[in-house]
Amino acid sequence: MSVAVVCIALVVVAAIAWALLSRSRVHVSLQASGEWHGECDDAHSSAAVWTLAGGGEIGALQVSGARMQGGVSAWQVHVFGRSLARSGAAKSARGGPRASRSRAWRWMRRIDPAILLELGLDAFAHVRVDALEARVRCAAVDPLLAGRVAGALAVVSGALAPVAKIDTAIDWAAESDALDVKGDLRASFVPLVLSFDLARFVLKHAFAPSAATAATAATAATAATAATAATSLRS
Repeated sequence: MSVAVVCIALVVVAAIAWALLSRSRVHVSLQASGEWHGECDDAHSSAAVWTLAGGGEIGALQVSGARMQGGVSAWQVHVFGRSLARSGAAKSARGGPRASRSRAWRWMRRIDPAILLELGLDAFAHVRVDALEARVRCAAVDPLLAGRVAGALAVVSGALAPVAKIDTAIDWAAESDALDVKGDLRASFVPLVLSFDLARFVLKHAFAPSAATAATAATAATAATAATAATSLRS
């Protein structure tokens, strides 16, 4: 009996080690579209129509979700093709679309772009991007705006080549402003290495002194140095 238990334990440990050390592959697809009748800065008006949908797959786990105008959202999770969890009927965000936008804006304002850049360069440094494809369709009533978008897309496409492939289509004679983006990402990583990088990133920022604390410490050090120098001059 003890031999069987030991054998089962060894098999479980070997399976866990294989899962942590073998390279896992991720497939993520996103699609976003929006159309605005009028000025581009009137995206929150009733004349704006937008949707956002996406899904990801890693091994036997599949996650998908969608969100559309009015704060209506839905999501579901599948394992081995069987539904594991879902949001049920599509439901609107509490407080309506205006409250949903307000909460999202407050959450985005708390994010430091420098931390996001460090997260991408440090914590995800060992994630290998196998393929990145994007299809962008843009329509603008203002030809100047369309030209700016086309130039920005050309710069991004050249900077990300040859890893990424971006196909663009610009409608120069559109009657309304519209944007349609479809993206497909395939990447791979080693779970143990990624976990270590993420843990190191979190610990570094969790125990790092805040800007206010660092400024206070620097002020105290400067005052102490000045006091020491004054004492030396008096003596």
